[in-house]
Amino acid sequence: MASKRVLCLISEFGYWGEELIGPVHMLDAAGYAIDFITPTGKRPVPLPPSIDPAYIDPPLGRAVTDELTATRTKEIDKSTRLDDPISLKAWFPERPYRSEADFLRQQEASYLGLDELSAEVDGKYDALLMVGGSGPTIEMVNNQRVHDLVRTRDAGDLRPVSGGPGHHQ
Repeated sequence: MASKRVLCLISEFGYWGEELIGPVHMLDAAGYAIDFITPTGKRPVPLPPSIDPAYIDPPLGRAVTDELTATRTKEIDKSTRLDDPISLKAWFPERPYRSEADFLRQQEASYLGLDELSAEVDGKYDALLMVGGSGPTIEMVNNQRVHDLVRTRDAGDLRPVSGGPGHHQ
């Protein structure tokens, strides 16, 4: 197993500040190193309501972001910490197309490659943190590379970590 290192998958199309800041704050305090990864290696951005404590959520009729979370989200966004995320697209290959003449051979090679990647990910990271927001529904839900990354967890000791609201102090 890895040594105090977490891989944080985060959307390029908008993450919810609290779902990043809560876990990152706690992981930093516990001495974990965090590597950020996005679908194509672009810098992630926070969703505007998640950095605005005055924003009133229409369905709830109340503010959904507190001052501390907004401040911490703005701080990490202004820092260089999110500037050079790993590219999931560059790291995980595209799956073969079923209509290819040698699909079965390509698929077998793909699975062998994923086995190697699984061992690499499992050997380097203790956990996979997946940050929410509306961005993941755009670029992560049906992204086969995200699914393959999550499947690496099944190959070893990689543990999933929730980035849901209410996890920070």
